[in-house]
Amino acid sequence: MAREKLGFMDYVKEAFNLKVKVPAMGKVPVNWLGLTGIGVVSFFFPPFLLIGTGMELGYLYLLSTSPRFQKYVQAVRNSKTKEQWEEKKNRILARLSGPSKAKYDELEAKCRKVVSIYEAASLETGRLDTSRVIILNQILWTALRLLLSRGIIVRNIKNESKEELQKKIEKMEQNLKNESSQRLQKTLQSTIEIMNKRLQNIEAADEKLKSIDLELMRIEEQLELLSNVAAMEGQGEGTLSEKIDSIATSINETDEWMKTDRELFGALEEEFEGPPEGIIDPGSASAGQNEII
Repeated sequence: MAREKLGFMDYVKEAFNLKVKVPAMGKVPVNWLGLTGIGVVSFFFPPFLLIGTGMELGYLYLLSTSPRFQKYVQAVRNSKTKEQWEEKKNRILARLSGPSKAKYDELEAKCRKVVSIYEAASLETGRLDTSRVIILNQILWTALRLLLSRGIIVRNIKNESKEELQKKIEKMEQNLKNESSQRLQKTLQSTIEIMNKRLQNIEAADEKLKSIDLELMRIEEQLELLSNVAAMEGQGEGTLSEKIDSIATSINETDEWMKTDRELFGALEEEFEGPPEGIIDPGSASAGQNEII
């Protein structure tokens, strides 16, 4: 989800509906109160309507073009976006098993560690470039998708033993050899074919689980590498940015692999529209919200 691009009318709308905290009253829609006052005065003194309209237009223009107000609006919108992604992430985490949740928490902690180490060591901006933070979020979102997919495989396919199924097939094949009735032979043959397909599904699931585990391991190793690089850098982004950019390529490859395997991952596409921004955000959104209210 890319950051929302705001136009002049977006700022006008926010200025029109701006609410300001007032002690003992909470948030008060100041512009609506002003418009009500203009309406009341104009009722008793009609010429004031023209003056009030000019005042309203001037208020909207001055506030909407104020850099400080625009930063505030951007901070509020970004904060809402972050909350939406947080809710979405929590809904998906609720579907994971305990070990999978722990693995995700571990990966997210590693991403946050990369950001915090860099910000503590940097002697320039003290903040990792936004585009690189988006890549870290994409890494986490990919990991979350892999973990959820792994859980689906385990629940839906890996709930029976491959060895036990093979024994059943061998027994059915032996019964088929000893059966003289053509009708029963046909039934046994059909059953064996179904069981063989189930066996193929289990073998395919094993392969997919191995692939998923390898992808998760690669992500973990990549984050460990980023932590080491961030810790060794004291100035600028330099090598860290290059490493993050190179990891973005491998994450895109993982996404393409998941998209091509629709049988396993296709049902998850809608839930994982992205890349997200709201998991890790080292920006100053929270500070910006305090500038106006």
